[in-house]
Amino acid sequence: MFKNNQFNRLELLLLSLLYQKDLECFEICKLINIQSKESFHPKNAILFTTLYHFENSRLLSSYESEGLLYYHLEEAGRVRLDMLKREYHHIVSGINHILDYSSTKR
Repeated sequence: MFKNNQFNRLELLLLSLLYQKDLECFEICKLINIQSKESFHPKNAILFTTLYHFENSRLLSSYESEGLLYYHLEEAGRVRLDMLKREYHHIVSGINHILDYSSTKR
């Protein structure tokens, strides 16, 4: 949709879910699918890669519990989430202005 990492949907969704609670990968996939009303289906490989990247970037940490690997949002991840939310709202506001302007010109 947007190039040059201007906006990353998966990143926003993933960090938003982990803001609520620690989750394991398959739980994240399931929640994204359900909460997006089945409009977004992240592939496991892409999700694993993103989680790995986030952990290396210290946005997340992980721990094992009952044989499952859980991910936890760190402070740097919270800062990144806040930035992504502001960017998202800015983009939506710009789109809404264009749509509102277009509808008044008819």
